[in-house]
Amino acid sequence: MRTLLLIFIIFSSSVQAQCLKADILFVLDWSGSEDSNRVYIPMAAYDFAKNLNVGPSTVRVGVIPFNSAPIPQRCLVPSGDKELVEKLLLSMITMWPNGSTNISSSMALASVYFEASKRERGEDVPRFLFLISDGNEEIIYRAQTLALADRMKADGTHIWCISTPNAFGLYNGMERRHLMDISSGPREGYYVEQYYAHIQEELMRLELCP
Repeated sequence: MRTLLLIFIIFSSSVQAQCLKADILFVLDWSGSEDSNRVYIPMAAYDFAKNLNVGPSTVRVGVIPFNSAPIPQRCLVPSGDKELVEKLLLSMITMWPNGSTNISSSMALASVYFEASKRERGEDVPRFLFLISDGNEEIIYRAQTLALADRMKADGTHIWCISTPNAFGLYNGMERRHLMDISSGPREGYYVEQYYAHIQEELMRLELCP
């Protein structure tokens, strides 16, 4: 309920028609530490996206799976083609997560994708980035990730971080802190789920654009 209340707060401070138009990007951790979540990560995004009012002039949805870099054959600029989005997310199940974690590269690509959608639309619309990750990013990339996230938030992007359980045990404080710093803030979408089976339910409760 807390997360649902927070998204209502964001919407109430914006234009009334906000939920009628939006660009949404799912940035999905596909590194080796998410091996046990190979099916659930794309399915959580899929079940959320299929309930959105997706269309060229309404809500557009994009996808950026990443490990040490974005995975180009599974990346999608925000699209109004709902069937294309759903097929892409389902296709990820055939790929095994592997490699290291570089969130900064996917954040940089997300900025490019949001701007591309803006040019195509010819107008500004609310931007939402959903990062699903365990936060176990390589140390050398963390400062760059935070700088990129700060720039996006300053430009009006709402960044929601949903954390998965670490594949090798419980979270340590550094990973949790990193995701919190990336997100728009404790009151704007940071959510830690101890049991990953509940993340799908959490996404569905958001009812971003019913």
